Amino acid sequence: MTKYIYVISCASSDEAPCKIGISDNPEKRVKQLQTGHPKKLKIKYTKELDNARLYEKRLHKDMSYLRSHGEWFNLSVSEAIEQINFTLIHHESSELIP
Repeated sequence: MTKYIYVISCASSDEAPCKIGISDNPEKRVKQLQTGHPKKLKIKYTKELDNARLYEKRLHKDMSYLRSHGEWFNLSVSEAIEQINFTLIHHESSELIP
C-alpha cells in the first residue's frame, strides 16, 4: 500500500508547530485532524515512500527534542521539510534502524 510522509500546519503560516506523520490518504488525515483543531490546517508537504513507517520513526526519534506533543513538533514547515529531506538523503543508501 502506498504511504506518504506529510507535514501539516496552520494554513496561514509557515510557523511552528507542525505535524509530521504518515498516511495512505493525507487529504483524509488533515480532515480528521481538523475536527479537533481551532485553526484551519493545510497539508504543506507530501512525499510518497515505500518505507514511510521507518522514515517516520527515524524522523520522530531524531527530532524528539523538538516534540511539542504527539506528532507535533516545534519546527516551522520549511524546517520540517529540510529535516525530512536530510533524513531521506542520509539514509537512502543505508538501512534505516528505528
